[in-house]
Amino acid sequence: MPFCLAHGSLLGIYRDGDLLPGDSDIDVMLPWSVDRVWLAGELARLGCVCVIPAHELRDIRGQWCFSVRLPPHWNAIVEMSFLKPENGKVWFGFARGQNVIRIPISPFGFAKVRYLGVDFPIPNPCDVHLCKIYGANWRTRIRNRNFFIIHPELDDPSHIRISYALNHILDGLLTGNYKKAQGYTEQLLSVYDDPLLYELRTYFANLPFEITLFPPLPWQSERIHYREVIGS
Repeated sequence: MPFCLAHGSLLGIYRDGDLLPGDSDIDVMLPWSVDRVWLAGELARLGCVCVIPAHELRDIRGQWCFSVRLPPHWNAIVEMSFLKPENGKVWFGFARGQNVIRIPISPFGFAKVRYLGVDFPIPNPCDVHLCKIYGANWRTRIRNRNFFIIHPELDDPSHIRISYALNHILDGLLTGNYKKAQGYTEQLLSVYDDPLLYELRTYFANLPFEITLFPPLPWQSERIHYREVIGS
């Protein structure tokens, strides 16, 4: 079955020669034509455990992506994205309910990169592919950039990225990871105009203890106004 490294795994191995620090999963891309139920069954026979229920593999959620845990270290996860051809582009993304958030990339061929003594398939030309996802500065290691929030060509008619980012902010607040919460606040502010985010920015700046704040991101020219999402 054709596959290649993807997303953060591809960026780290291709650019730095190793996985990104703190990256907790391995990302791969596969063709849209792959039978998800068959794939999950083959991986199960190898001892892997699918993280979504079997009935969702043919649903919209499993069609776009799903993950498996690898034995014997169950915190090791492979995240599989399926590339959908459409209008001369290929799309990857994920679904929430019946809604999809996705990003376009150009069709590509394959090359190889050697990692830990093994040749792994990668998109070719890889420089062009990474530039399309991470921007022209992809060679520079920059933290606090989640392309499912700030990518300029993100297709997100249901505004999934807003709840996605707010969930990360809430998780950071609940777990005491204020730096994470502050970082996602700034990412979301770059695309979404909401008074709550301005209050959060002030809250993080006035914490009774010191954290290293992520700098504000440039605002996109057409930010979403909160009234478009929650109504008047």
